[in-house]
Amino acid sequence: MTESFSERLAFARRHRGLSQSQLARASGLVNDQAVSRYECGRQMPKTEAVVGLARALRVSVDWLIAGRGRGPTVTP
Repeated sequence: MTESFSERLAFARRHRGLSQSQLARASGLVNDQAVSRYECGRQMPKTEAVVGLARALRVSVDWLIAGRGRGPTVTP
């Protein structure tokens, strides 16, 4: 199981088959450098960015932040 926000973010992004740039564009709120900083654990996003990332990744905000709730699933 993924333990930290940064690990969950990277896991969910890879699970969806997105690059950091693609995730940044899909979120509509951050750039690819920010996604990189979040995944490396160098920076935590603001709440609005977390919501956009969760929406783009199709996971719950609670899962992304704390590992509880709806995580990545296979979609047809």
